[in-house]
Amino acid sequence: KMYEVNLALGDKQKALSNITMIIEMGNGTPEFYEIRAQLYKEVGYDFKAEEDIASAKRLKEMVSP
Repeated sequence: KMYEVNLALGDKQKALSNITMIIEMGNGTPEFYEIRAQLYKEVGYDFKAEEDIASAKRLKEMVSP
């Protein structure tokens, strides 16, 4: 997982880019949205973080209503 490599290197912007690609390719699991939300918070994109938290919650509800 490239985003993990970039996180380990301290490059949060690249990690955000990597995880966004994963989500856009249709692999948007709640966990990926939660990871991206955390990254958004860390770089100061609080609104985007809130959107991803809501998306993760919606996906979880779809799986187990």
